[in-house]
Amino acid sequence: MKDYRRTLDHPLLQDFDAEGLWSRLRKMAAYQDTSVRLRGGLFMLRRGQLALSVSAFAEQGGMSRKRIRLLLDRFEADGMITISRAPGKVFSIITICN
Repeated sequence: MKDYRRTLDHPLLQDFDAEGLWSRLRKMAAYQDTSVRLRGGLFMLRRGQLALSVSAFAEQGGMSRKRIRLLLDRFEADGMITISRAPGKVFSIITICN
């Protein structure tokens, strides 16, 4: 089945905010292992991972932080992603699960 069809049929992706966030996460994820510089530190991202600041992402995307956090938590509960929240960091590492 084509990927866009699976997205249309997925119960969590029925509203535009959720579908848009899911699409953006997938596009932002690293396509190969890479290192990124964030907040003065060097971090390794594995294939399928991205570093995300919910506050910065909310500003960019026009959604509230609360709405983005709610959707991320729903994606995580459904097994679509895993979220690693490092204490004291302003970003989370999100892994897209296939």
